[in-house]
Amino acid sequence: MKNKKIIVFFMIMALSISLFTACSRGKSTSATIGNIDFEMVGSDALTDSQLEEWFNENYKKEDLSSFNFKDYTYILVGAGEKPSGGYSVEISSVVGEEGSIIINGQVNAPKPDEMVTTALTYPNALIRIPKDSRSISFGEFTNTSIVEDSDEAMEEEGVFVGLADSNSCEIIVNNEPLVYRLSDDVKETVAELNQNDQVKFSYNLNEYDQMVIISIQKIKGE
Repeated sequence: MKNKKIIVFFMIMALSISLFTACSRGKSTSATIGNIDFEMVGSDALTDSQLEEWFNENYKKEDLSSFNFKDYTYILVGAGEKPSGGYSVEISSVVGEEGSIIINGQVNAPKPDEMVTTALTYPNALIRIPKDSRSISFGEFTNTSIVEDSDEAMEEEGVFVGLADSNSCEIIVNNEPLVYRLSDDVKETVAELNQNDQVKFSYNLNEYDQMVIISIQKIKGE
């Protein structure tokens, strides 16, 4: 009789352990469906060498990249190479779906009259979310930095200040200093100008909404 009780006891214990294990598996954390909270991360906050290496390998790309590190998934959205400063990447929402994570946002261009650096830049946005193994892709992501070329030439007069770099110059128009890109056709002419020369020029807008001088001449003083 005792042997039967012992056998029954162990059978009950085995069944209990099986049920507990099954319940524990059933209670595993499920992936978030819908809006996922995200945190903006500055690149200067990447103190770990693995994160730094991943960032440096990907921030110049026009793409998105992800990296799982400790308790977080880091997501980097890059806009690629831009001809000047003033561009930015804005992430509006991160949405979890069955089997995937969707990134929504936009790339912003500088305003036409905005004073920006003429050096090449690589705008990007870096965020992190709770660690997630789902694939990550773009959703509604608008690139407002791409605009149609303007074939309509505009004319202005102003005071030549000087070259900003080999591809642009600064001219004061209506008492406001503005930076203009230079087309290849005018670079030699601009190189011969002196500071404070009165100039008359034509320009149009390129695909990045930048003002590009297509013709320029010095106005002879009276």
